[in-house]
Amino acid sequence: MSVFVATVLIANICGVAVSGALVGAGLSTIIYLIATKFKSPMFVSSSGAFVAPVMAALAAGGYSAVAIGGLVTCIVYSIFGIIFTRIPVEKIYKVFPPALIGAVTVVIGVNLMPFILTYV
Repeated sequence: MSVFVATVLIANICGVAVSGALVGAGLSTIIYLIATKFKSPMFVSSSGAFVAPVMAALAAGGYSAVAIGGLVTCIVYSIFGIIFTRIPVEKIYKVFPPALIGAVTVVIGVNLMPFILTYV
């Protein structure tokens, strides 16, 4: 349920269609499940980390800029995904310890709190 709420909240914060965000999340989830051969059950949702870049892209170039930014992000994420599949988890945790990953997640959540208070 929280992933659905996050998807809707991020779409509303960014001023984009909720239906588009839900379709994108659904298609991304299907692609993710196929890529992992259904070994990692997950629902792919919107990320609060992208609020500022999406808002900047909307202001600078409209929806076309957001689409191009999304495509570039997808390519960069894919490159990192390929790299990280070749590196053992223990080595990744030496660079990105679990405490750091948790702290970044908390910072994103805390930064989204003001939007929740004004969400109607």
